Amino acid sequence: MAKKPVVKFTANFERNLEGIELFLTEVEAQHAFDGLLDELLETVIPNLERFPEMGRPFLARQPRSVETTNALA
Repeated sequence: MAKKPVVKFTANFERNLEGIELFLTEVEAQHAFDGLLDELLETVIPNLERFPEMGRPFLARQPRSVETTNALA
């Protein structure tokens, strides 16, 4: 039987999540952040574990921004 893929969070993802939490807390919408966490834990992560190849091949896309092009040069 194939080993179940493990979803790992990058440091960037965690920083973005913290920023979202801070923003929603400041605008007194903590319930929206709680809903986001529920969606991630109950739907998104299980789907990624079950279908790890879903989504677009991000790294196969060509960079389009000046910043990214310069960083890769």
